[in-house]
Amino acid sequence: ARDVVLRVQESVREVAQQSSALGYEERRVALAEIGLRNFDLPRMAELSYGPSFRELTPVQKRLWVDTFIAFRSSASAKVNSRDRGRVSRLTGYDQISQGVVLIRTAVRYPRQILEISVDYRLVEVGGEWKIVDRYSPSTVSEIAMRRSEYRTILEKEGFDGLIEDIDHRIEGYMAR
Repeated sequence: ARDVVLRVQESVREVAQQSSALGYEERRVALAEIGLRNFDLPRMAELSYGPSFRELTPVQKRLWVDTFIAFRSSASAKVNSRDRGRVSRLTGYDQISQGVVLIRTAVRYPRQILEISVDYRLVEVGGEWKIVDRYSPSTVSEIAMRRSEYRTILEKEGFDGLIEDIDHRIEGYMAR
């Protein structure tokens, strides 16, 4: 599990270091590949959608998972559009339950006094460790934060409105 987190952090850092030579689409593709190899993105999509994911049709489920994955890679391509010189280090390891661990890390940027904690929850999937959530700070779950955000949109605009909202955000990332 530790190696997965280290691989993700190093791979993302390498993409950011190459950002001046890579365009948005090249960064997005590279980061999507990193995500697909190291994260359980379908599970993350389901968890971020919330309990009503089970009520979606098979076509809606596939569309949501694809949209979620596209959004994550697009947002990551935007965030990693330049090298900020970040340095990561492992700070801890917690066994949550059988097949579930939490890897604790800290990230520091040059000229910053404080480190930022970034923790990863991993589960064993088919004999491989996959990231299913990220916490930064340590008490803020990315999945829970997204679920709350998506629930608000779902209540106001329904499934199609959520897909439209996410597609609009992706277009915004591409345009910048």
